[in-house]
Amino acid sequence: MKVLILILLAIQAANSFEPRIASGITAAQGSKSCFVALQIITIRNGFRNCGGCLISPNDRIVTSASCLYNSAAGKPVAIKIFSGIFNPFIRVSAAVEEKWTISSIFKHGAFNPTQYPSGSDIALLLLSKAVESSNVSPATPSTQSVADENLFVCGHGYNDNDFTMSVLLQCTTLTVVPQTECLTALNTQDLDKFICTLNSDDRNVCGGDEGSPVFSNSSGTLSFVGVVSHFGGLRLNAPCKDGHVTIITQVGGFLDFVNMK
Repeated sequence: MKVLILILLAIQAANSFEPRIASGITAAQGSKSCFVALQIITIRNGFRNCGGCLISPNDRIVTSASCLYNSAAGKPVAIKIFSGIFNPFIRVSAAVEEKWTISSIFKHGAFNPTQYPSGSDIALLLLSKAVESSNVSPATPSTQSVADENLFVCGHGYNDNDFTMSVLLQCTTLTVVPQTECLTALNTQDLDKFICTLNSDDRNVCGGDEGSPVFSNSSGTLSFVGVVSHFGGLRLNAPCKDGHVTIITQVGGFLDFVNMK
């Protein structure tokens, strides 16, 4: 699967740049991946911003359930889908709103919005038909296990807890930590559903990056391995750059769910 090619070239230079995602770099112009931005209107709390990934056969978007549902915001009542590298939450005129119709919304039945982490933090937006976009290249969920390596992620989330955002899509690398360290940090045995990352510097995901797709390049080809679930370890509303693990939901543990008919 050839996705995120130009973004990967940008990420490989990450150590020589500063700024954003938190402390990521700007995606290359013309970058094309499965990434889409989701603007969710919720029943109680106004707007919520997240990411997602269009997957084959081009008729569904995978995101995190915590993106769509949480105890404070309530359930979604409307969702807008954007593509391209311009941040639709601060540069609406430049962003591309995809006029795709969502026919059904599913969150995993075991997801618990009051539990951190929830081992089933994954959701699916089924579209009314297969779609095409000049800005989006659909991914295929990977079945590979994720070892100690660098993963790649892009998103339109905050740059830090100061609630600033970048105009253009930001990308960074996340370093996977050993499963034993993940188990200790999260107090769970459900490791086949989690990937834990922890960077030694300020690079990380932040608020608004929930649901954004995460990729591995261990096989020499970028593979869609997960979606951002939660940062700050077991704490809610933790700082983005606080030295606690970030939690990725591993899509390989939910293939029956994401491939539902």
